[in-house]
Amino acid sequence: MVFEKRAMRLWIVIGIILMAIDASAQNPTVQDCLGAIPVCEQIYREEQVLDGPGEYANEVNGDFSCLVEDNRGIWYTFTVNSSGDFGFLLTPNDPDDDYDWALFNITNARCEDIRRDPGLLVSCNASGSAPGDSPNCNGPTGATGQSNFDVQGGNCGNTNVNNDSGRTPFNDLISVVQGNTYALFVANWSQSTNGYEIDFGFSGNIGIIDQTPPEIKSIEAEEADGCSPNFLDITFTELIKCSSIATANFSLSDDQGNAYSVELISGDCSLGASFSREYRLDVLETLPIGSYNLKILGSPTFSILDPCDNEKSEFNFQLEINRNALSDIAFPTDTVACDVASITIDAFDDQATDYMWQDGSTSSDLTITQSGTYSVQVSNECDMKVGAIDVLILDNRNAVVVDLGLDTSLCLGESYLIDPQLDSDLEFSWSDGNTGATNTVTNSATYELIVSDACGELGSDEVDVDFKDIPIEIDLGERTAFCTGDVVNLDATNVNAADYLWSDGSTDPILVVSTTGTYSVVVSNECSSDMDEIIVNESACVDCNVYLPNIISLSSQTGNSNFEVVSNCPFISYSIEIFDRWGGLMYTSNDQSQLWGGITNGQPVISGSYAYIVKLSYIEFDELIEEDHTGTITVIQ
Repeated sequence: MVFEKRAMRLWIVIGIILMAIDASAQNPTVQDCLGAIPVCEQIYREEQVLDGPGEYANEVNGDFSCLVEDNRGIWYTFTVNSSGDFGFLLTPNDPDDDYDWALFNITNARCEDIRRDPGLLVSCNASGSAPGDSPNCNGPTGATGQSNFDVQGGNCGNTNVNNDSGRTPFNDLISVVQGNTYALFVANWSQSTNGYEIDFGFSGNIGIIDQTPPEIKSIEAEEADGCSPNFLDITFTELIKCSSIATANFSLSDDQGNAYSVELISGDCSLGASFSREYRLDVLETLPIGSYNLKILGSPTFSILDPCDNEKSEFNFQLEINRNALSDIAFPTDTVACDVASITIDAFDDQATDYMWQDGSTSSDLTITQSGTYSVQVSNECDMKVGAIDVLILDNRNAVVVDLGLDTSLCLGESYLIDPQLDSDLEFSWSDGNTGATNTVTNSATYELIVSDACGELGSDEVDVDFKDIPIEIDLGERTAFCTGDVVNLDATNVNAADYLWSDGSTDPILVVSTTGTYSVVVSNECSSDMDEIIVNESACVDCNVYLPNIISLSSQTGNSNFEVVSNCPFISYSIEIFDRWGGLMYTSNDQSQLWGGITNGQPVISGSYAYIVKLSYIEFDELIEEDHTGTITVIQ
């Protein structure tokens, strides 16, 4: 089989070689479309044109173009890089020469198609006249936008313009499309071989002067032989020099890195053309169905070039060979059969010829009566697919008892585990979005659980969970006092309290105290607690009198030599500040036992009056009294 395929390809190659030998006398020149000059510069100067049609006669057709004959002409070709208007000006070296021209769109055509396909003609001008005729339309011609005609036939100055008659040697600018390739034929109708200058500068910024590297337009597998293509047809975005491309520019491998042999063939190049857009790779080995990478690269010997010597960069093309390919087996992820004794699964593929299930069945479908995993191999002469499916048959489903327990109260900050104690293979849907077999909650809410299996709901229940915030705050005050021989009640009562524990071990909310000291209590409930303490003093429960002197003597030998605050009640707090006549602080103290005797900085003060501020507190009739006393003290010697 391999020998037959290689032999067939050999005959194809031999056939192409014979065609080339047949056409050896027809090596194309610039007078032929296959030998067209690529437009790589703005201005071309042709000193002369050769007589005759070139190696390929009758490339233009006078039946649908304005050109009558293919004689004394030169071909040009270009590819447009940006859509816009194409134009040119042709100026004969002899002003009496009459040059005719035609432009063809050969993007999706070959040179040989120009003669037989009128749709390839884009613009044409053969307008001219014999020397001395009036008007004289010989001399410069082109597509310059000086008229709105796309086709003007022979002669000049005609009212009706068509393929046979023209009015002016200048056509309208020609709208061209990015990526399209065009061929321009210029011929001397005057039967002169004098040349001309052609200026493509009227074309603006459409990029006909090629500075853009060629790219791949398409790659297609052709002429499939069984499961594998025989050829890969490669079309470039523009013409490629035949001399710059060879089999060495191509490598073909599969996604496992295995290489496959290919050989380059090009019809136009085999016929002697200098350029071609289309090349064919002969695939010399069978390509199984799968993914392939066609790499197109330059080499030290061959760098793929367009007519203006722009180089094609390396290119990787992913090719899928899928002739007679099977589709992926369209099993769902898994299948559940509810309340039935059996189901049928189908692996049918219209490209398949063989089926093999794991139990040996060879039909495209399989009837299943038991839960389990089932697999199938689907194949034909080119491809094979394997599929598997998990099947769950639930014929007699049983309801389940869902019990979330009693409603529950807890303290704020705690968590609560709701556990229905059910099989974790079931499906759980909680009202808070949880899908686990248990649910740990921390917020007050009604929690509902719906339990299901693959066929639907089996049972449900709900439970109320309340997280309480029961704050306790106790304030016994800082201190209190009781009269001698009496008692005081310390009250820690709180509406949220459940337990009381005083520092003396008492557990009542009120503690009766008859002795001085510091007493504390802890008040608590199931969620929180608080602690406070108070100082208890004993008081004589009499009127308290406070005396402040207004004069002291530095030299006195009696008791009036010091500033002393006197009271019949003890002070709980005490402070004194004494200022000079300018407001400066002379003396300060918080100790009642330290008396001021008119001494500042170790020296007696001078005689005079001094301001004071005295702040003190005491217990009077079981009540805390706080007083501020201000005045002056007179100091004498």
